Amino acid sequence: TGRRQSTMIIIGRVKAGISTKDVNLNTLFQQFGGGGHAKAASATVRLGDESDAGGILEGIVAEMIDTSLVKQPTVGDFMTSPVLSAKPTMTEKHVEDLFIRYDVRSLPV
Repeated sequence: TGRRQSTMIIIGRVKAGISTKDVNLNTLFQQFGGGGHAKAASATVRLGDESDAGGILEGIVAEMIDTSLVKQPTVGDFMTSPVLSAKPTMTEKHVEDLFIRYDVRSLPV
């Protein structure tokens, strides 16, 4: 039939310092009968045909990307609007009152 059975060994390791908050290789590789640690795991997969390897690896990579993408905060998530600022005509006391009222340590002028 032209099909060639084989075995594929998958070894995964998350490089130190890489921000992959939600990636758990142990969980990911358990679907193939493997496992290990959250940041280092392996699995041995019996392939019905060697050509199945590419699809399996693409699926693993896609799942890792989906689970590891950390939502980046937008400026609106941590900045206030409208912008609080000090006017050049304000007294030092007025600016100090703004610091205390709004719990800030600096203001654009």
